Amino acid sequence: GGSFSAGDRHFVNQLIIPILSKYYHQQPEKAWQFIVKKCISRKITDVSSKKPDFLNRAAIDIILEEYGAGKNKQESYEILCDFIAMRKGIPWKNDLIFQGLRNNSQISDDDKWKLVNFSFKKFKGMPVNVFVEQIVSKLAEKDRKEAIDIIVSWSSNPEYLKRQKIGSFHIAENVNKLLSNAGTYDSGVSSLLNFIRQENFSKMDNFDVYDIAKLLTKIIEDKPETGLTILQEIYDKQTLSLNDQTLIASSIEKIANEKKEIILAIYNQFLKPNFNRLAQTEIEK
Repeated sequence: GGSFSAGDRHFVNQLIIPILSKYYHQQPEKAWQFIVKKCISRKITDVSSKKPDFLNRAAIDIILEEYGAGKNKQESYEILCDFIAMRKGIPWKNDLIFQGLRNNSQISDDDKWKLVNFSFKKFKGMPVNVFVEQIVSKLAEKDRKEAIDIIVSWSSNPEYLKRQKIGSFHIAENVNKLLSNAGTYDSGVSSLLNFIRQENFSKMDNFDVYDIAKLLTKIIEDKPETGLTILQEIYDKQTLSLNDQTLIASSIEKIANEKKEIILAIYNQFLKPNFNRLAQTEIEK
């Protein structure tokens, strides 16, 4: 969730950033020109002992503020894009930029997406850090189609799924948010299906599958026919992994007791016919 954070060195946070911020808020245009000319290096080859990279980092919040509501919107956008494209520097400027973007309520959703989308073009459609994932997730909650589409694409991207670990930012969080919104519900179903169809699902820690099962339970309770279809697809896999078995069993077990009609439908349309087929197969052996 929002507990993820990135920071800089003490002297940058406690000395340089406050000085630049005070100057900027007292004399915005004069300070902006000073920052552009004296602090910012837009290419890694321009970083030097006279213009060290920590000055780039110290100016990031001001650049974001200018991007959101200043007079130099286009120039600030271009500087941020140059920083995003830089692959060197510790701490990484991408972490500071997208953390600041996530936290800045003065920047419009359109402008947030513009920066995020630029990073996708530079990093093959992948989020460069957890802050990008959080921004996209929040935009998807607001029914932004591009954000929803990218989340659905991540759910079937093996490279993205390799990063997944519940306890950090996980695809399950995005699915849960999509399922909580009527306008994005179907995309949530698609994302869950994409995820459980991947080899990565069978390899994830079995303990974490119980969180995925809660999502399937929600689908079963909300839309029983859709839930039944998903259960049957899992069961029909050529080989049922331990995680597949856990997902089926746990999602059914978690159905609320008062949902008697749904429980009966699961029994009549999923459990009973599959058990009967299994028994018939054993008899034929």
